[in-house]
Amino acid sequence: MLARIVDGAVDPTQVERRAGLLAAVSGLRFWHRAGPSGLLPAARADVGALPTIQAGRRSAREGGTARDVGTCPWRARQRPRTSGRSILQGRNTVRLEGKTAVITGGASGMGRATVLRFLDEGANVVIADFNAATGQETVDLAAARGHGERARFVKTDVAREADIEAMMQCALDHFGQLDIVFNNAGVGGAIGPLTETTVEAWDYTFDVLGKGVFLGMKHAARIMIRQGTGGSIINTASIAGLSGDAGPMIYSAAKAAVISLSKSGAIELAPHYIRVNAILPGFISTPLAHGGRADKIEPMFAKAQPWPEAGQGEHIAGAAMFLATDDARFVTGESIVVDGGLTAAGPELSRRFPQISARGAGVVGVTKGSTGEAAEVRKLGG
Repeated sequence: MLARIVDGAVDPTQVERRAGLLAAVSGLRFWHRAGPSGLLPAARADVGALPTIQAGRRSAREGGTARDVGTCPWRARQRPRTSGRSILQGRNTVRLEGKTAVITGGASGMGRATVLRFLDEGANVVIADFNAATGQETVDLAAARGHGERARFVKTDVAREADIEAMMQCALDHFGQLDIVFNNAGVGGAIGPLTETTVEAWDYTFDVLGKGVFLGMKHAARIMIRQGTGGSIINTASIAGLSGDAGPMIYSAAKAAVISLSKSGAIELAPHYIRVNAILPGFISTPLAHGGRADKIEPMFAKAQPWPEAGQGEHIAGAAMFLATDDARFVTGESIVVDGGLTAAGPELSRRFPQISARGAGVVGVTKGSTGEAAEVRKLGG
């Protein structure tokens, strides 16, 4: 179950639905790292009662290194075959053949859809995610499609610089180069009104959504500049970053930061032929969003937007595919909205789906994504 109930104050199904809907506004692939230890200690027995987010992070990996917590399985460095033509349906070309991509948050939702799309298109892919179980599932799916030699999983905390360096090195060790980085990892993070939000919840949200993108851009750029062959950096932002009432407050602020960081990075890296763009998902049906009840949630998403069908991870994968290819070689510093016309509805957004705002949720705390760990959420006034 998504949320752990605090003092029996919240109906389990209500918390699960509300947390999922709040987080789903971004269409996130919900990846997780060790979270804040100071919000609800009763829900933190797995990492211990420590006073800060940073302490909680150290506790989860005490005495370890990035390679202790999730390394790329070793094999001799070589360039594997990149034939995926038999997998593609109705295509005569493999548009990413010979390219190597790193995708964070690649073990479920939008990230997994992009991993499989890139593999089908001939790329080598490093799947970086905190959730080892879903990471292995994604590797197995890749193998079932005939791509086992071109997929590697690395357990990664995107808020730890050592982990980011390790996942990039995995790409170099196994595939010899780095061409595409998709900074897609995320969490729902802080939810609830401004007056009830803690500093720890703010820090947790920005550590993953802001720092994680910054570190991914930084280390991708270093390698791509050194290679001298250009590259594509893609960041997952959200339509929540475009206005003040399209998602939880702190989450929206973090996604606005990603949009701005993408523009600034595009300017700095353009002389090196490195493109930087952001994808802004709307309502995307991911495991976290529907909680195993896609038949109930997807009609709600469809009603909230002009397009009559809920967004799927494959829609985001298609946008990422465009930005990864030479078709987008003159596209940089852009924010690509993929939302079924949702933002075209303008001020109708919050009225179409009031649950996406803090005012419509009635809860406060932190959501942590489709990781198997409980959200730390309580009912307002409870």
